[in-house]
Amino acid sequence: KATFEMDELNISANTFQQLVENTTTWLTSALHELKTGPTSYVDATHDCPDGYLAARALARRLEEGIAPEEGRPLGEVLDLACCVAPRAGLNHANGGFCAFITGGGLLHSAVADLLSASMNRYTGIFLGSPGYVQLESNVIAWLSQVVGYDPKEAFGCFTSGGSMANFIGILVARRHHLSEYELTKGVVMVTSEAHSCIPKGLMMAGMPQSSMCQVACDSSWRMDASDLERKIISKKKAGLKPFLVAATTGTTNAGTVDDVRQLSIVCQRHDVWLHIDGVYGAAFNLTKRGQAVLDGLEEADSVALDLHKSFFLPHGTGIVLVKKRHHLRQTFRLDNAAPYYPDFDSSDVNFYEMSPELTRSFRGMRIWLP
Repeated sequence: KATFEMDELNISANTFQQLVENTTTWLTSALHELKTGPTSYVDATHDCPDGYLAARALARRLEEGIAPEEGRPLGEVLDLACCVAPRAGLNHANGGFCAFITGGGLLHSAVADLLSASMNRYTGIFLGSPGYVQLESNVIAWLSQVVGYDPKEAFGCFTSGGSMANFIGILVARRHHLSEYELTKGVVMVTSEAHSCIPKGLMMAGMPQSSMCQVACDSSWRMDASDLERKIISKKKAGLKPFLVAATTGTTNAGTVDDVRQLSIVCQRHDVWLHIDGVYGAAFNLTKRGQAVLDGLEEADSVALDLHKSFFLPHGTGIVLVKKRHHLRQTFRLDNAAPYYPDFDSSDVNFYEMSPELTRSFRGMRIWLP
């Protein structure tokens, strides 16, 4: 139990240390229980045979309605956050948890989040925190090498997860290949195995539902390269503009890996952007077996990764990598749109020019530190 109290938001160094120590004490105890504890608190319990109803009842007890007029002792709030709220739902960090696509949550990254949030440095522009911007750029270069890109040519931006990483990949492809007058003519090639974030990303990018063209799968549920080429040619003859192939390396349904090498040949022949939804499987390019299956990954124009999967990092650690960094900057830089910004040196990394975000957290620390 956390018993100390705090009357001011601007706490002293000693109070902060006590807060961290109390939280760490609970976490240490919880980590010891991971091996023997439940993988899910949704299962049936002795008190309530329907575990889902029990979990819902707990959530209802935590409803607070309007914001409270007065605060509570920090110890009481910490007990609620650390001891009550986690006792429902799914325990992803448990070694026996195999449902969904899990996230182990390396503890090194928890320390990294504590560091970055405590320092609270702004990394949207290089001058805000040159050191942290460089550390994050280092990580982006490392991950670029994982997918086979030249780190001097490629770049990327961290996101909240794979869905946003794929969304940005769509935006960069659209910006590179379509003018503002061609949006209604743009066509995106997908298969039935594409993740739901692809059609959602197209919707958010302003593309009509009719812009999707479904390509056949082969007997292994991979995108059929021959059918892809036939449909690209057919759409062009109809006066449309196929601009993006959204392939997958590790589908949600079957774990299928599209033949990236063959797809890249077709895309290069017809000047179509090849984006890889690699949030599930692209990281296996680190292994020899993975490199054989993912042959041609380096030929893709962009790749989305979700590091809470194969890298076991906490949820909220996605990234999109773009083979040619100027394509990323071309998509998000607005010339003369912010007169209150000085003219920055183009050789410096300013993340606000590389992503939709201006205000952003320093996500790079949680990958750099481990």
